[in-house]
Amino acid sequence: MFLFLFVYPLFFVGMPCSTRIVFALLGIITFLIRRYFCLSLFVVFRGLIPMFVISIMTALINSTFDFNFAFYCISSILIFFAAYFFTALFPNLLSSKDIVTNIFRLFVAVVLLQSVLALLMFIFPTFGSSLLELIVLPASEQNTFEKNQGLRLQGFGSYFFEAGIIHGMALIIIAYLFLSNNIRCFRLWTIIYIFIFIIGLLMARTTIIGLGISMLLIFSWKPFNLNLIKLKIKWLFLFLLVLIIAVVMVLSLMDEQVVKWAFEFFFSYAESGEFDSASTNRMQEMYIFPESLKTYIIGDGKYNLHNGYYMSTDVGYFRLLYYGGIPMLLSYYFYSWFLIRKIISLRENLLLRRFLYFSFFYILVLNFKGLADLNFLLLLIYICLYHQIKHQSTHSILHFK
Repeated sequence: MFLFLFVYPLFFVGMPCSTRIVFALLGIITFLIRRYFCLSLFVVFRGLIPMFVISIMTALINSTFDFNFAFYCISSILIFFAAYFFTALFPNLLSSKDIVTNIFRLFVAVVLLQSVLALLMFIFPTFGSSLLELIVLPASEQNTFEKNQGLRLQGFGSYFFEAGIIHGMALIIIAYLFLSNNIRCFRLWTIIYIFIFIIGLLMARTTIIGLGISMLLIFSWKPFNLNLIKLKIKWLFLFLLVLIIAVVMVLSLMDEQVVKWAFEFFFSYAESGEFDSASTNRMQEMYIFPESLKTYIIGDGKYNLHNGYYMSTDVGYFRLLYYGGIPMLLSYYFYSWFLIRKIISLRENLLLRRFLYFSFFYILVLNFKGLADLNFLLLLIYICLYHQIKHQSTHSILHFK
């Protein structure tokens, strides 16, 4: 439940801030009480410096005073302390042999719970309304939320593009667990994998990207290992079989509007002979390149306007480009890459390294649709690994004495 409220930061009615911020404040208090001032823990903040400086510069040079990504850097520091609180609250996790596997299993459990809630909220509207009365929706998303009710599945604090990002990430994580031989019940995990994919697809079609990258991870890992090839073929056969059954059930049981929205590509192909959708056509219209050289150099210093996105584009790359030019574009992805390199420095594992690289590729692909990052998860992995190493080294010293 802690991880659920960390992955999906909820604004409960009567609370001035999200659950993730509450965890961050508790993390800061815990840190001060512990008096554990190990500077090497905070090395990840160096990855934020370029983004912070560029955000200040573009806001001042353009006289817009829009410090959006400077505030993003502050929120990243708060997420860091929220993840720190996780390690303080569950110290037994630090003594486990493979803490990354445990985090990933918990993450999949969280997404699975969200998927079940989203399905129940759709089947039982009264139950869904009761849950939604507990939280406050962001003002910018209320109109979109109301328009999409009955058209696509909405989760408990998870909807639209963000829902697709997290569901897709869960699929990539399951692929990692499969390759690392950390899946005990082969059939059950295949059903979980397909269930998360189907529900994720009904929430956001972006989930397809996660499916594709998870498949790419599976079939690119040790492609010439005969034993693994046999296992992959067995899994692929089971996957296709369960997927066909799941799709047939969705087509026969789900509301026609939801089915048409989720499988719009295929309905469009049947009608016009082309794979397209209203959202992809709209996305193509948002590929608006800057006309001024100055925009490429330092940006326009604008991120959001009072009536929508600046330059009416929701594409991640263009939002960064218009805000702070190429420097902001590079610094934004540099931070994710910096976190990944720090994680790799803590745990030398070839499969984990491959997984992290594929996760970074996943982020890059997602930003052709909207602004995406998975830094909250990367920070959690980093802090857990860091504390595990410190815990083990302390334990070894005490044992030696």
